[in-house]
Formats: sequence, structure tokens, C-alpha cells
Amino acid sequence: MNGLYEWVHLSVIHPETNELYYFKEGSFIAYSPLAGEIHSFSDVQSLIEKAKEMETNNIVDATKENLPVYLYK
Repeated sequence: MNGLYEWVHLSVIHPETNELYYFKEGSFIAYSPLAGEIHSFSDVQSLIEKAKEMETNNIVDATKENLPVYLYK
């Protein structure tokens, strides 16, 4: 079951404080994204089409970037 925690990433926004939390090892912890600003989107297809493509599919290149954080509206 430990492999599940490495592949599934969940973050939530507190409805009153707008603070971000990340689910890790069975509980939510405070989270600060690397980006200074969180962008929002309402059209998933457009978001995918505009996403930056990785340089190569070599494992070294494919794993060096962090996944972006977006707010779905």
C-alpha cells in the first residue's frame, strides 16, 4: 500500500482561511507551493493543450520538474 502514497497526490484549500494543505502519510499538512502564485482554470482541455511539453521522455528529464498546482473554478 505504500506505493499508493507515492503516486496519488491530494491538496485541499481550507474554505475559511484559503490555506493549502497536502495529504501526506495519513494526514493533511500545511503546504506552500514553489510557485509564488497559483493560477486557476475552468477548461481542462485548454489547460492540457497549453501545458509545456517535457524535453525528452528520458527518466532523468521526465522526473526533474514538479507538477504544477492549479485551482479549478
